[in-house]
Amino acid sequence: MDLDEVAVFSSIRFSIGKFNTKEEMEIVIDAVKNVVGDSRAMVN
Repeated sequence: MDLDEVAVFSSIRFSIGKFNTKEEMEIVIDAVKNVVGDSRAMVN
């Protein structure tokens, strides 16, 4: 991805294929929301 170290460790890369379902994508979205929310709470 050609990013510096700070960006690499604060980034998430997703790959989506034609066989991924909407339900799978919603599960991932919910999980990411939870992790980001928890991480933000630790910083504040």
